[in-house]
Amino acid sequence: MQQQTMILKKYADNKVIRSINDFIETKYFMVVLAFLSVCCNVFGLEIYVYTIVISFGIYLCLFARDMRTLVFAVPIMYVSPSMQNNPASNPNSIFFPQNGLWMIILYLSIFFVLLLLRVFLNIKKDNFFKHKRKLLLGFIFLAVAFGLGGAGQKEYTFLNLRYAALLFASLFVFYYCIIALVDWESVPKDYFAWAGMFLSLAVLVEVLNIYLSAGVISLESIINRSEIYTGWGINNNMACVLLFGMPCAFYLAATYRKGYRFILVGAAIYLAIIFTNSRNGIVFGGVTYVFCAVISLWRHQNRKGNLIALISIVFTLGTVWICSAEFMLNLFAGIFQLGFDDNGRFVTWWEGIKQFAFAPFLGKGFYGCQEFQWGSVDIQGFLPPRWHNTVIQLGASCGVVGLLAYGYHRYQPVRILIKNPSFEKMFIWICIGGILLTSLLDCHLFNIGPGLLYSVFLAFLEKQDLIKTNELPPLLGQVGFKRRGLNF
Repeated sequence: MQQQTMILKKYADNKVIRSINDFIETKYFMVVLAFLSVCCNVFGLEIYVYTIVISFGIYLCLFARDMRTLVFAVPIMYVSPSMQNNPASNPNSIFFPQNGLWMIILYLSIFFVLLLLRVFLNIKKDNFFKHKRKLLLGFIFLAVAFGLGGAGQKEYTFLNLRYAALLFASLFVFYYCIIALVDWESVPKDYFAWAGMFLSLAVLVEVLNIYLSAGVISLESIINRSEIYTGWGINNNMACVLLFGMPCAFYLAATYRKGYRFILVGAAIYLAIIFTNSRNGIVFGGVTYVFCAVISLWRHQNRKGNLIALISIVFTLGTVWICSAEFMLNLFAGIFQLGFDDNGRFVTWWEGIKQFAFAPFLGKGFYGCQEFQWGSVDIQGFLPPRWHNTVIQLGASCGVVGLLAYGYHRYQPVRILIKNPSFEKMFIWICIGGILLTSLLDCHLFNIGPGLLYSVFLAFLEKQDLIKTNELPPLLGQVGFKRRGLNF
């Protein structure tokens, strides 16, 4: 049991500690963390929210039965930075050392020291390194490919190695740790779904806040796409996270008796994707929405309720469109004008292909892109220019070695799904697919942050067979939602 690695194990049976641990394992605590993240993003409260959340992390290390709550806490904090504290636009941002960054780092260091101590206790109990990690070999291949990408080229510098290490860490370290730090047999099957849905709902509120701000909708009632951004990303980044969590609402719609409520949530999330004005998100999100909606009808005992909800959504949106077609066409004029314009991607992809042809075995590295076409690019920056396509990115940066490593890494999760399929695994794969599909036209996997979402759900995919509990525990005996048993 993970409780054996609790740092202050003597308090394991303390009534107050047990009550707190019971609460943080419910869906309601996810709501608390999502609320804090939104407050941080909207009001610029990083210094306060991060202090609260890091304090909670310290509590986890000292007293929690296992570290499962980090599975949601870390990704939800990824979407918390505000525009008020964006260091690129505000010289008084708390993310500068003189304005509070050092205080956050010092407090965060306490958390990491305690986390390492908990890891050490796992090692002492022969747990941490001995946990089977089915995806480990694929990750090792990626590490080798990232590290060797560009070897022998003039661009193969410390900057290249730094980014390769940072990129690999974002994809791998969290996955590797939570595999051992979570007691998977006690994690509910629907934990991933509540986590993904609340993550998307937090971003939905952030999108709503953006539209309530001045400048997003012009005096001519046209959406200014260039104004749709937040402290942690632009419209495409927000659409990717929304799309990542949207299938989770449909999983809950298919597994709970009153699933129509989650059908409405899924529709709200897709509307938020539309209002990000991300063409990538709208297209792939639309395909995902239809696919998930069909499954929610196929698998649910109350198909009638879900069907009525879907028909009501279509009827309502259709009526709004018919009654205000001229206004809606004008509102989204910017995206209609863009149409299928590639926005420079074709030129960029062609240059990436030429870079691959120049160094096909190991590529030219992540900073080997001086001829990048989207404006003047400082290749000495924290993140290198990226090729907005996963396959071209790996070919140009890491050559055939990178493509083969990624191919094997992609094969392993597919094998896990096919070897022992389940309804949960299918939906987890749909969530992962949201990032992978949008990364064919963007660079999400290489933006560091999305790697946290990706790695969390890979861990859920791998460990799903161990999970025995059906649903998250209710709070204070109030059920609220009734789940039905499902077999694939």
